Amino acid sequence: MKGILNHIALLLCFLFCCATTTTAQDNKKYDRELTYAQMWKEILTCEEPEYTLEHSLILEKENDDLIIDSLQKKYPYVSAKVKIRKCTFVGFAEDHQGSFSVDIHTSNLTFERNFLIYENEGLSLFFIDKTNFLSGVTIQRNGSLFDNLFFTDCTINGYFRLGSNDNDNDDIGIDFWRCQINLERNEFQKKHQMESRSFFAFSSESSSLSINQSKFTGDSSISLIGVYGKSIEFIQIDSCIFDVDLDFGGCKIVDRIDIHASKFLEVDLYGVVLPPISKANIRFNQLTKNLSLFDEKERKIEREKNVPIYVYERILYKGATYEEQKKLKLYDELMALYSKFFKLYRERGDLESANGCYVAMKQLQTARLKYLYDENNTVENWMYWQLNVFLEYFCDYLTSPVKALIISMWTILKFALLYFFFYSSWDQINRKFLIRQHRKLMLYFSSEQRLEDFYTEEYKIETQDYEAYKKELEERRVFVPFFINFFGKPLYNMSLLRYKVMSWVYRRAEILSGRWVDLKSLKKFTVGTKVFVALIFYIAYLITVRAANSIILSINAFSTLGFGNIPVHGVLRYFTILEGFLGWFLLSIFSVSLISQILQT
Repeated sequence: MKGILNHIALLLCFLFCCATTTTAQDNKKYDRELTYAQMWKEILTCEEPEYTLEHSLILEKENDDLIIDSLQKKYPYVSAKVKIRKCTFVGFAEDHQGSFSVDIHTSNLTFERNFLIYENEGLSLFFIDKTNFLSGVTIQRNGSLFDNLFFTDCTINGYFRLGSNDNDNDDIGIDFWRCQINLERNEFQKKHQMESRSFFAFSSESSSLSINQSKFTGDSSISLIGVYGKSIEFIQIDSCIFDVDLDFGGCKIVDRIDIHASKFLEVDLYGVVLPPISKANIRFNQLTKNLSLFDEKERKIEREKNVPIYVYERILYKGATYEEQKKLKLYDELMALYSKFFKLYRERGDLESANGCYVAMKQLQTARLKYLYDENNTVENWMYWQLNVFLEYFCDYLTSPVKALIISMWTILKFALLYFFFYSSWDQINRKFLIRQHRKLMLYFSSEQRLEDFYTEEYKIETQDYEAYKKELEERRVFVPFFINFFGKPLYNMSLLRYKVMSWVYRRAEILSGRWVDLKSLKKFTVGTKVFVALIFYIAYLITVRAANSIILSINAFSTLGFGNIPVHGVLRYFTILEGFLGWFLLSIFSVSLISQILQT
């Protein structure tokens, strides 16, 4: 009996020790235990260079939000570096997933130093409104940290880093609204001219990224915004400006990508897997510098104490230079990328983007042809290269018939300008014609002849023919049927109508009525002024007639309608033949371009 009691006593002692040990372990699990409001009060009132909270249990109370709002209004500046690591947050209200998680809210705050929060448990949402981060933000997701991050009207300077574990498949959403993010390299990166990978979003299977009305700037043209991971649910970028390069890192976009009204420097879309055609909206005109790839290059950097480190630089590849064209593999990959997006735009019916993508692809091909010519200076290679250069200038590689038509019109006008200064049998306006008119003018002022006399004299032979025709009608009236004679007299009157009208006009326009030397001074001034104005109008008339004839002649030659006898002489005849050949060539290309666009439409 005594032995049994001893065994029971030992068992009770063992159980008591286990309970005591477990309680001690639970008590030692967290270094601190505080409320959510207490944590924010410590952050906002911290006067040390750094505020660190680790291995702590943060409990959310029901009235914490009201307390925190009042604290944030009272202490808008946070001068300490904030670091929250390996803590557990427990909320008072159960969320839709059945857990008691905590949401972080900040508003109208300025963090003067780094803001780091990582490897914590129990956080669900992160709402940041009108907050300034002057020295960067680091948020690392571990376990159930954050379902969604919301940044509204915020400013982030230095860097923004968001990470998650590779084996973490929980979803996370990142939203930026009206934010200004200035990505800068640190001093070490600037010293060694290293690139800055200042923004990371390590995505999981169901992540999403939404950026609206925001601007990204950087101190280097190779600053990167990276979206890495196996897949991302959707990406939305609306009304944003990226003054840094955007790298999608070969991610797979599962549901939707929508990029609207945004501007970029360089975009690396190599290896990206797009969603179905109906849900891939990326207009090509937003990619202002076209598509590109990034080529990695290893570089050694000597650090302190002569300890070298090796970094991989991502060098922009666009296939534009001679050295880039040597990398045939990258050229082929970039052409394949262009082809992929060209097919996407064609299938979506986005003809504008398809044309823009096709032009960029042909520009890359033109650079390749120039490289081939530099490598092998043959006439054939030169002609292939120059033909592509011409097609880009004339019609954007058959995508712009309107541009081809405009250039054709300018070509016609340039040849018309050449014809304007040379004689044409169509208008017969040359030096002899001008001298003859000038002599008539001098005779008019020095003789008693009137304007009507000059006109009558010029058409004297024609009027004599009309009078002879009238006399012949009278003589043969009895020898022909009456209806023949009936039509003759109206024909005679119609023939003289123009002559009678012009005679009346010249008679009414008479201003001299005598010789110039016989006029008084006042009359000379009046007559001289009228004649000068009339001369100006006459010269304008001659110029108009000459210009119209030159343009018509140029159109006739350019369209290869043919003349029979070309109405120009001398060397100008060869220019007319050259214009005919040029017109045939340009109009042929214009026709092909027009048909191509009609068929695509």
